Amino acid sequence: MVFLTCIVIVSIFYYLQADGFIYVIIIAVLAELINIFMTQTLTKSIEKRLP
Repeated sequence: MVFLTCIVIVSIFYYLQADGFIYVIIIAVLAELINIFMTQTLTKSIEKRLP
């Protein structure tokens, strides 16, 4: 997931250059939000399995 996101960010930054920086920031923030959400979901799932 992180590797794929990095490839997308680099690609957008390369093709759009000046305007691409805005999109890179947006994609990076969205990726972090998804990462936090998935981590919380995984943590809750593990807590339910523990006695």
